[in-house]
Amino acid sequence: MFGHKSLPSHSLRSLYTVALLLTLPSGLPAFGNDATGKRDVARSCKGQDSLAATIEDDQNNDADFDEETVDPELDQVLSDWEEATANIELLQGTFTLFVYDHVYLVEERSVGKFWFKAPRQGRIDLDAVRLPDPQVRRDKFDAKGNPYVLESGANEQRICTGEEIYFVYEDLKLYDHMIIRPEVRDDIGTAHVFQLLFLPAPLFGISADEIKERYHLEFGRLNRPERSTVERDGQQVDFPRQWHIVLYPQTEADKREWSQLELLFEFGTFRPRAVRVFSPSREKETIYAFDLSRMRVNDDRISCPSPFHFRPPDDFQENGNGQPPWWLPPELRMLVE
Repeated sequence: MFGHKSLPSHSLRSLYTVALLLTLPSGLPAFGNDATGKRDVARSCKGQDSLAATIEDDQNNDADFDEETVDPELDQVLSDWEEATANIELLQGTFTLFVYDHVYLVEERSVGKFWFKAPRQGRIDLDAVRLPDPQVRRDKFDAKGNPYVLESGANEQRICTGEEIYFVYEDLKLYDHMIIRPEVRDDIGTAHVFQLLFLPAPLFGISADEIKERYHLEFGRLNRPERSTVERDGQQVDFPRQWHIVLYPQTEADKREWSQLELLFEFGTFRPRAVRVFSPSREKETIYAFDLSRMRVNDDRISCPSPFHFRPPDDFQENGNGQPPWWLPPELRMLVE
């Protein structure tokens, strides 16, 4: 029921291209399946691994922005983002998830699929990965030279049907079930679904004015709107054109949940290439690296049965006596019962 096929080799070509253009050390080869159905982190998607490494290397720790105004160029980019994504009704694709604990030096990896359908349906499926032996990352260290230990994420699903929300913990055979309050359903949009299932800010379905009202913004250091080249093995290669937008929370509610969010968009289409989120203490860092070659926009060819239709298996038990999970932010708890 919850299994996924491995990433087909023909889709890796664009990922390899991304890895080359980012001029980073090669990542790890492509995902496959072992006998248990888990994906092999020792054969991870080359482009996504390198893409995450690029974002890791870019540190915007000290924000310096004018709280009263938005850079005119950034203001125009936000308007272009709104216009380019205004007609998105359905967005689906795959990603690799990297979660870093900078206190205990742990890198947790998962692979996943996502579906979002306007105005208020969404689903995220996360799959565990098979780890290498030894389970140590050889190219990431703390300031003292201690390496990060690799761990696999859990098998989970997060589903919003439009009326109900499920968080499914497959390994534990448990789930949380919430009903969206009938009186607020018509007011829930894509932004709320993204917050409930995925990210503190949506990738589409939000206006430029809403973004400016809710967040402080600036361009990130990976912003490359113009054509440029970099040297790779003695040759000049094109660097991908992209927008890098950094968001900082303005509301106290958002500040309790995160301190910095970065969006890396493909130039022109504004399809997401990667997202990075820091916890309030910056001790936890989460990166979603998307596979653009497998991302589909407004493509009606969707899984059957629909990923938004869900009922838990008979041998799964409801967790928490029907109450929203403790970690759900208060402003989102108000939407469910």
